[in-house]
Amino acid sequence: MHDRRVLWRDHHPRAGRAGRALRANGVCDGNGQCVGCNAPSDCGATSFCRPSWTCDAGTCNPVDAANNTPLPANQQTAGDCQQLQCNGSGGVKSVADNTDLPADDGIQCTGETCVGGSPQHPARALNYACTDNGGLYCDGAGACVQCNDAIQCPDPGQTCKIAACTDHVCGAGNASYGTPAPDGLQTTGDCHLVVCDGSGGTTSIIQNGDVPADDGNQCTGETCNAGNPLPPGPCCGRGLQPERRHGVRRRRQLRHL
Repeated sequence: MHDRRVLWRDHHPRAGRAGRALRANGVCDGNGQCVGCNAPSDCGATSFCRPSWTCDAGTCNPVDAANNTPLPANQQTAGDCQQLQCNGSGGVKSVADNTDLPADDGIQCTGETCVGGSPQHPARALNYACTDNGGLYCDGAGACVQCNDAIQCPDPGQTCKIAACTDHVCGAGNASYGTPAPDGLQTTGDCHLVVCDGSGGTTSIIQNGDVPADDGNQCTGETCNAGNPLPPGPCCGRGLQPERRHGVRRRRQLRHL
């Protein structure tokens, strides 16, 4: 008489083959049953965020890294303002990391920062020092330029010309009308003042305060009238008084002789 178990196995060849795959999501348990696993190795793949599995009563159970666990550096992308972390369920999530600054873009007048997890290269402040393209100062918009203000430009060294900054480039401009010319162009005591004409040249204007030099005579004055030096004036009355008093005394002396 045949053993029924032998006959059953003959007609059910999968029975008794523990671990043999029965369908895509299970394995045979050796007792004719399809189970999730016979050992942890029958379960899914492992990763940093799911480092292992357990096989409990034919069921695979993942062992996952804790939520928010950062992935190792070699699995991160440097400078993307993001950090890859485990999501607590074996997967990976990306979260903003504003300390993961982007690489320098090579432009001196921009910085490197993260804003809300996004790499940014904002313009540096106005007049931040730079040397790109022969410039000296950042223009506040990300470019390195020669100047932002005329005070950053050299004096052109020409009469009635002043330093100018036009479109961030240093140059020379005209001094405004009435700007006094250098002392070397002035004539002291001529009742005039040489000034800039507003077009880069010079002109002479009346300056009645520019009186002629003292002629050394106490009884004459020095003055200008409408830009013309006046000739010496007559002796002042006060200056004659000592002489008059002296003359009166002399006549009185003669009268008593």
